[in-house]
This record gives sequence, structure tokens and C-alpha cells, in this order.
Amino acid sequence: MSPDTPEPCVSYAAWNLNPTFGNQHHFLHSASTSFQLPLDSDLLYFIGTGAESQLEGSVDISNSPDIDAHHVKVEISAFYDMVDILEWTRVCLLQRSEKKHGVGIFTAVPWPHKPKGYQAFFEVKIRLPPRGNSPLRINHMETDLPYFSHDVGDIGDTVFFNTVSIASKSAPIFVHSLSAERASISTYDAWVVGSFESSSSLKIEGHGSTITANVTLLNDDSGVPTELYLQDGSESIEARINLTSTSDTRTGGSFKVDARTSGSKPINITFPYAPIDSKIHVDARTWGAPVEVRAHETFEGTWSTRSSPDADLVTDMITMRPDPSGRERVRNGLDWGVTAGVREGNIYWGHPDDSKKYGEIRLQTFNAPAQLFL
Repeated sequence: MSPDTPEPCVSYAAWNLNPTFGNQHHFLHSASTSFQLPLDSDLLYFIGTGAESQLEGSVDISNSPDIDAHHVKVEISAFYDMVDILEWTRVCLLQRSEKKHGVGIFTAVPWPHKPKGYQAFFEVKIRLPPRGNSPLRINHMETDLPYFSHDVGDIGDTVFFNTVSIASKSAPIFVHSLSAERASISTYDAWVVGSFESSSSLKIEGHGSTITANVTLLNDDSGVPTELYLQDGSESIEARINLTSTSDTRTGGSFKVDARTSGSKPINITFPYAPIDSKIHVDARTWGAPVEVRAHETFEGTWSTRSSPDADLVTDMITMRPDPSGRERVRNGLDWGVTAGVREGNIYWGHPDDSKKYGEIRLQTFNAPAQLFL
């Protein structure tokens, strides 16, 4: 039974059989194939369709010294027990248009009374050329491979993506380091862990899986904020977020952070560094679990913490600090007090300036503490 493919195949895999090599993943047999894609493609994409019992595997993305400077090499190994497994699997080269190149893995839908053993594990290695005098620049790369774990190597200093999207389901995503203008990371029922750098927008969606992220956001102080969006349907979020200005003075910058979860799971966010005179907007919301944010001392603006009336609302404002700008300003903080589960206030260096745009931090939960450290 041959699978349907969501888009036409340009060419099919030429398999090299390795009948005694399959025990690497506890299968009896294995086969391997490879493809080459142009590095300067407008889009490099990797997709897969099929039932969970038939379509699962791993994706590894890394640089390799053996790859020529103009191509991406895709190495695929299939591990299986039944010798006719490749007859109902389609692995092929795809091309949506002249500058959009990809690889697809498609398995047939399950049929009744299928014998036990009709499943396979696909190991996909996406090999990028080594870094030259400057990082490789890739226009757009995306994966949509449910049931495939993803391991992105330490490529943050060697590759820069204009846009990158990594999507899976029921399989974890681990990122050693990744640098992009725009990035989207998404999985279901598995964890997301990694280090990310973005100069425009970064979205990490867990959908029932824990998110643990080290993030660097870059902004050129042009007035357009660099945005981070963290969302998890029913698990915790933990993030360390460094904010960096790329302006000539390395000051200023506009940043927006939105973190949301539910299912009685906590949010914990720390800002180890933020530029002087930067504008930061933070909105962190959960339900039935603690939410905690630790801002950097450069933060200026209004703040609020919200929970049920009997919950702890803690705001720790340390005003006795040296001025990080060296201008000998005094840090002034005002707590407007607590009313029916709401605590609000503001904090500034020096005196409030009506002509200056300030930031805002908002924390919200229910029946649990909301803690803000300024």
C-alpha cells in the first residue's frame, strides 16, 4: 500500500540497504539515502505525514566540515523490521517552486489487521556547510515533522536564519544555540529546552510540555519592539531573558515579553541584563500557580500584580542602588498598595519625565502568589 503525498515528489529516495545495521534502534534492518538542497533557497522545508505508530524519528541540525558551501545535505536512515516497509513509505525530494526546496517522509495510513512490526524509525540529519568569515545566512528553514524529536546543534555563532520554524508533536525539541531574526518553536506533550537569540520575534509554544529557555533579544532602538512569546497549555515556563541594544550607544531599545500558561503550573522569568533607558513590556499570566518575575535594575515604568484577594502579592523594590548609567540618579519607587487582589506601583531613575516612554510589568494568577522583584 503506497501512501498519498500532500505535494508531488520530484524524485524518490534511492535506498542503500544495510540489513545488519538496524539494531542501532532495536530494529532488524536499516537503509540509508541522501539529498542535496541549494543553500540559497528562499525556503528549505522538511515535512512528514503518517500515523504515530508508523512515522517517528529524530532530526539533527548541525554544521559539517564535509559539506560544500552552496548546499545543504540531508542524510536519512530508516530502521525497520518488516522487509517490505519501504514499499509503503515515500521519502522524496520536493519543490514547491523554483526557489523552494524540501524533503518529505510519508507513510501509508494504517490498514486493518496490519501485522505487528509494520513501523519504522527515521533518522534525519540536516548538514549545513561550515562557517566562513561570517555566519551562514539562511533565508527560511522549516520543519513540520510530528513524532520526530529535534536536536539543533551549537550553531548560534555559525548560522543566522532570517526565518526558522521547528514544529513537532509528542517529541521533544532541544536547541544548543540558535540565532534568527524570526523564530518559531512548537511541540505538543514534550519538553522544549534551549538557547535562542532573536532580533525581531521569537515564539515558543509548548502545548502541554515544559518550556525552559535561555533567550537573548536584540533591538536597534528604532522604536519597533523585539517580541518574545512563550505559551504553554498546561505546563511550567522558566526563562532567563537577556535584553541587548544594538544601537551605537548600546543603550535604549524596545522589548515585549508575553508568557502564558495554565493548568496550575508556574511561570518564572528572570532578566539578568537590560540596557539603560530601554523600554520593556512584560505580561506574565497563569492560573492556580505562582508567577515570579525578576526585573533588571535598569527597568523603569509601572507595574502590577494580581491574584485572588487572599493570595500573597509580593513586590520587592530595591531603591538603594548605584545608578547603572553613572549619572548619579536616585531610584524612586512608589507602591500604591493592595486592594482586592491588586497591587500596583511605579519605579524610576531620577524623576518621571513626561516626554519619555516607560515600560510596564504585569503579573496575574489566581489562588497563588504573584511575586515581582525590581
